[in-house]
Amino acid sequence: MNKLTRGQIIAIGTLIIFCGILILSSQYLLNKKNSLFEFINMQLYFNQMNVDDDPEVVVQDPPSEPEDNPEEEPEEEPEVITESYIAVLEIPEIDLKKGIYAMDSRYNTVSRNVAILSPSDYPDREGGNFVLAAHSGNGYLSFFKNLYKLGTGSYAYVYYNNVKYTYKITYIYTQAKTGTINVYRPYGKTTMMLVTCTKDDESTQTVYVAELVNQEEYYM
Repeated sequence: MNKLTRGQIIAIGTLIIFCGILILSSQYLLNKKNSLFEFINMQLYFNQMNVDDDPEVVVQDPPSEPEDNPEEEPEEEPEVITESYIAVLEIPEIDLKKGIYAMDSRYNTVSRNVAILSPSDYPDREGGNFVLAAHSGNGYLSFFKNLYKLGTGSYAYVYYNNVKYTYKITYIYTQAKTGTINVYRPYGKTTMMLVTCTKDDESTQTVYVAELVNQEEYYM
């Protein structure tokens, strides 16, 4: 059997070292790639969790130590909502009944509720336009998820300041989602508009225009 020459041994050793470096480098790049994907996924997750129409920063005082037993941690008190609904939207056809906060309320956002869009008029404004928006889809905040089942002739009711306002849908249209709404409604009529994303179409939104057909005193 022929013995390997010194040059061959050096060449084989160099090749083994090169392969080892290549394997280690590949593993390092793979780990970096996985770390990068994990970072991107976490950023997307927190961006989704932090989406809010009215983002705010809450500054809290540090908790004080309890006097009687310093080893016990003080319990955090849950947030108490001190505001009350100013109106209630009801659409029996899709089994929807939801309270609404005032336009200037911090809870008047589609990320928390059915929201009154601005500029908008309250129902008692003759010739005004009461515009409401909410999410569709399947989430727990998707209050308008069944709005697509409504058609012209469907009824919706708003209870506001001890008055029941009855609206009848007379017109439905869609438009591209651009962050604004083009308002098409009968001139001089008192109306309500319901706005949500179009079912099975993420690029458009659907607007339901309803005319006021009756109002009567109502005490809930």
